[in-house]
Amino acid sequence: MNELRLLFLVVGGIAKLIYLLLRGVVRLVARILRAIAGRGRDAAPQAPSPPPKLAQLGQATAATRPAPERAAIERLAAQLGELAKRARVLEARCTAAPLCAPLVQTLRDFALPKLAELQADARRATPATTLQPLVFSAAHLEALLGLISRMADQRCDPSLAELIDDADALAEACYRPVVDCCRINAVPLSSDRAAAVFGDDCSPWLARVDDPTGLAILHLPWKWLAEVHRWPALGHEVGHDFYDSVAGLDDELLRRHGLEAAAGDAHVLDGSEGVGLRDVDRIVANWRRELVADAFGVMMLGPAYVVTTAAIFAHPAAPMEALTVAIDGDDYEVHPPGHVRVA
Repeated sequence: MNELRLLFLVVGGIAKLIYLLLRGVVRLVARILRAIAGRGRDAAPQAPSPPPKLAQLGQATAATRPAPERAAIERLAAQLGELAKRARVLEARCTAAPLCAPLVQTLRDFALPKLAELQADARRATPATTLQPLVFSAAHLEALLGLISRMADQRCDPSLAELIDDADALAEACYRPVVDCCRINAVPLSSDRAAAVFGDDCSPWLARVDDPTGLAILHLPWKWLAEVHRWPALGHEVGHDFYDSVAGLDDELLRRHGLEAAAGDAHVLDGSEGVGLRDVDRIVANWRRELVADAFGVMMLGPAYVVTTAAIFAHPAAPMEALTVAIDGDDYEVHPPGHVRVA
């Protein structure tokens, strides 16, 4: 009997021990699960923050904007190296050809130093460098070298040598008085010389090529080969270059003649309200550059320029030519009626 009771006590003790062990295991598992759940909450996405302000958004966009690749920098450096090689060859060619003398200064004092500067900038470039200004300058110099190369081809052509020499000489004769006057009076000129190139089919025109050494390009039509009476018009183009080369000259002319700078925007009148003196002033202000260039041509070349202008523009049998104003879109054309220019 005592042995049976002892057996019950042992079995009961073992059962309690198993119960306590199981309860401890369950509590331990529960504690582990709560810890895992807690870490999950810590790692869970937070509630979305308010949208950033526009300024912050712009800063973030700028910070994440892709930078130029190293390959782009290397391509630019190679392009600049090739342009510098072309410029040196062209400079040597022009130095050896007497008629190319007006081009040498542009190559030696502008193109070659500028290319060297751009090459140095390209060597210092990093993936964070903005390449656009370097690319733009390289494109400008490439176009300039192409134009000078074409001019050198013409100037080395024996069949065109005398023609180009005469055109340069006439332009230089028109430049010399104003260049000397400006030098004596300490008036700086942004352009003080020109070189001619043939190849257009219309009227002559002058191009500024953003050359700090002062070169302008006179584009002359091939028909001038057979129309000698048109050559004094070259003085008109030099007049344009002089007018644009003196800082403040345009404003001074408008002031002295009581014209307004805004009057250059001469929108076409519909005639419904008539035409007053102020309207005429607006139109004349729109013509001012052409009128100044004509005056310059007369002062430089005298009766020869008058003969040229009359041969091209005079229409004495058509009086309405003096009243017919050409229109360019919504504005009056910058050239006065031809017969008015003759008068």
